[in-house]
Order: sequence, then C-alpha cells, then structure tokens
Amino acid sequence: MQNKYFNVAEFQYAIKLLEIDPYEAKERFENYLKKYPTDYYARAYYVILLTRICMFEEAEKEFDAIIKESHNDSFYAYNANRLRGFKYNLCIAKLKILGAKEKYDEIWQISQNHKDLFDETDYNYLSYYCRSKLGLIDKEDAKMNKDAYRFNQSVDYSEEAFRDHIKKHEADQNIDLDIPNETIFSPDFPIDKIINEIKKYIPSDKRLFPGFFDDIYHFKFDNCGRVNNHLTNYFTVVCFHNTTNFITMYPGADCQKLPYVDLNYLKENKDELKENRPSQIDKFNRRFNRK
Repeated sequence: MQNKYFNVAEFQYAIKLLEIDPYEAKERFENYLKKYPTDYYARAYYVILLTRICMFEEAEKEFDAIIKESHNDSFYAYNANRLRGFKYNLCIAKLKILGAKEKYDEIWQISQNHKDLFDETDYNYLSYYCRSKLGLIDKEDAKMNKDAYRFNQSVDYSEEAFRDHIKKHEADQNIDLDIPNETIFSPDFPIDKIINEIKKYIPSDKRLFPGFFDDIYHFKFDNCGRVNNHLTNYFTVVCFHNTTNFITMYPGADCQKLPYVDLNYLKENKDELKENRPSQIDKFNRRFNRK
C-alpha cells in the first residue's frame, strides 16, 4: 500500500541533486510536495534548499506556512521519528533564514536552546561567530585560538592569512608530497591576478548560501586545476556572507549546473597571466598525468 504522507525514494532523489544541481532539486521538491503536502519534514528541507539558492523571502514565507499548518497535524504529533527529523530541519531552516538576515543575537539564542542538535565543532563555530559579530569577542580573545583559522578570520580578517591558507591548494606545495591535496590549482594558474579579478564579482547575486554565514561563488577558468587528479574547468570561492572577505578558494568539480562567472576572457592576455616557470609546469605534468 502506497504511503499517502511521504515517499522516501522520491525525497532522496531530490536530496541527491541538492549540491550539484539545486535548481533541478527545487523543481523535484515542488513536484514532490504537490503529492505530499503534509510531509513537513520534506517541506522544512525545501526551506533549507530555498535559502541555499538565496531565495530568502520565499524561504521565510514557506517557513511561516509550515509552522501554521503543522501545528495541528495529528500525524506528525504522534510520529516520533518523523517529528524528530522535522524539528531538526525546522531549526536549521530558521537559523539559515536568520543568518541571511544577519540576525546574530537570535541565532545565538536559538543555538543556546538547541545545543543537542549540533556536534561540538559546529556549535562552537556557530556560537563563536555570533558572539564575534555581537562584539563579545575581541582581537585579543581571537589570538587565543591560534589554530582556528576561520574563527580568527571572523574577528580580525586578514587577506594575507587567506592567501597563506590556500597555499595547500597550490601546485608548488604539492609536487613533492607523498600524499598531495585532493584539490590542486594548475602550476600556470595565476592565483594573484585571479584573486584581484574575482573581487569585481563579489558580493553578487551569483552565489549560493549553503551554511549560516558563508557565501559560495563559482568561477569557470579552463584547466585551472585538478580534483582527485582529474582536470577541472571550475574553481570555488567561499566568503563570509555579504562581504568580500575570502575564507578559502580551491578547484571545484561538478559546477556546471551551479551559478558561475566565466573568467576565460582573461586568457586573451596569456602573457600577462604567466606566473610560473615552464620547468615547474613540466614537473607538475610529469607528477600528475593529464586526465
């Protein structure tokens, strides 16, 4: 007998698309919810998806509708497993909406009341970031977390620290390693010039909002690097929300169905882009056979 409240297979199919094609996932979710409008667990996940693709007003409207409609639903009131997952998704959805609106005091209060929903690392970052934005952590306090790169950057941002952080993705840092990074920029990828260029496009609407405080941007630049030793034409940049403060940058895979800016126009000035010695490029290509 077909379940009239939800369909696990259909729901999971939509979830699988979320990271590689969120717009197709949105369409799948909407078709699913037409058939199962009282699957509040899935509807809360749909709100999370809407925030991911920066449809914040739509997400808030759907969130309010879920609260209203689920309140008197007896099926959810007595289905412990679905209710537990629903409450978790609803809390995450609310925090993401508040994160988009930069309402750090409310995020902090909610996270304090729902510590059990987060693992220790996520909770610590959530709490720390909100407190830093509320002026409850100063630069001296941040220095105490010498190994917590993102924590420190949220309080006292440094582009120099960012550039140092992404060295682990540079070719020169990986050529002689026994176990190289899974994501490596090509040796002729002009990192400094690219960073200066992408500042023209950040912040912008061509982004995703996957977490609570971060924006993700994707750029196309043919043969810019490798992901698991396979050539890629895309790279990813993560910034603090609504800022030009970069957190990290690395070659990315499966980005063709995500919002991106094509930077291949820079290749018209190839001589200006060269930053590496030919010998380094040859050494890199010998180590990482082209695929």
